[in-house]
Amino acid sequence: MLIYMSDRYNFLFFEAEYRKYLAALNTKQVSIKNYASDLRYFFSWLQSLFGVDLVSLNELPSLLSKSVMTQYYSYLRTHSASSLTFKRRVSTIRSFISFCVKQRWLTENTAKLSESDQESSEKYALVEEYCNYLKGIGSYYDIARQKSLIINFIES
Repeated sequence: MLIYMSDRYNFLFFEAEYRKYLAALNTKQVSIKNYASDLRYFFSWLQSLFGVDLVSLNELPSLLSKSVMTQYYSYLRTHSASSLTFKRRVSTIRSFISFCVKQRWLTENTAKLSESDQESSEKYALVEEYCNYLKGIGSYYDIARQKSLIINFIES
């Protein structure tokens, strides 16, 4: 299939291509279903973070950067029902990013975080926890602004 770099795709395109890849590896159907579910969860998170519905292949590296992966792992730490769910979703993303590298949509596997990236992920998780706390007590603070200020402080 010929893909032009200026074309824009919704996230269902990437899910469908990933499903084909998994099927070609003789992955069990139940596993493919679980991978797809975790991938849709990730895409939903991406859409809420960036407000994007359509993505070009040129934009994919910025949407799947180490920084974004760090933020996603932080999000999972604070929103996963269990450590098992966290591990499964991280495994899915690592597999998907590896697939993207094989497709030459990405040049590196950004899902593999270094120690310093993992420390950043833990810091982002603390920020998420704090924002959830503020929401829980009905804080009058502009939570999005507070979160932005804290993240800028962490990253500086």
